[in-house]
Amino acid sequence: MMSSIRPSASAVMSRFSSGFFSRRTVRTRCAHQLTIPSGGDSSDVLEFVHEIEAKKSRFVAFGWHVDSEDQALSYIKAAADPSASHNCWAIRIAGSTVRYHDDGEPGGTGGKPILSALETLGVDRSAIMVTRYYGGTKLGTGGLIRAYGGAARELLNVIELEEMVPMSRVEVFVPVDMVGVAYTYIEAAGGREPRQGEFDDARGGFPMSFDVVEDERGAALDRLRDASRGRIS
Repeated sequence: MMSSIRPSASAVMSRFSSGFFSRRTVRTRCAHQLTIPSGGDSSDVLEFVHEIEAKKSRFVAFGWHVDSEDQALSYIKAAADPSASHNCWAIRIAGSTVRYHDDGEPGGTGGKPILSALETLGVDRSAIMVTRYYGGTKLGTGGLIRAYGGAARELLNVIELEEMVPMSRVEVFVPVDMVGVAYTYIEAAGGREPRQGEFDDARGGFPMSFDVVEDERGAALDRLRDASRGRIS
């Protein structure tokens, strides 16, 4: 079962040190300052932040739930620090996008271990960026992989992940006098995001669609048919 960075969580604070890393959760936050410009307006998005230290270099990991590559890239662009040594990132939206970027670090030592953390933990529809502030000591290839991958894994370990349930889209035709019934039974069946199309004069009703848990698709359709005595089809 896949998971995703959850769109809500309470703050988590911790301090400890061990081996290669000195780990510090600076903040894991849900109401935050990241503002995304959009068509002249702006909006706040949920962002999780976690920091570790490796041989005096700071690695700050940022994580977001995303539904598209463009959305992920807009978050990364807004959060990236141009004064930092590197802003490495990875995006994973299974079936759509799997990308990473090393931002000047040796190939495969920045974005790739971040992507590996997402894949290993089965996290989908998510993006993580790890910003590095150089501390004066070179880490080497192995050290960079451990630091970038470690920052991403620890971020995922301290935030709440939401299990992703496979969904299926249901499309039906609803006679005009059955629209209220349709909405009532779609909600009762756990349907999400109901959409009503344009009125069809010839058929006297509306095309409608909604999302439902894949395993419950048949039961949802049966409810609609039974409630409308077969008129919703």
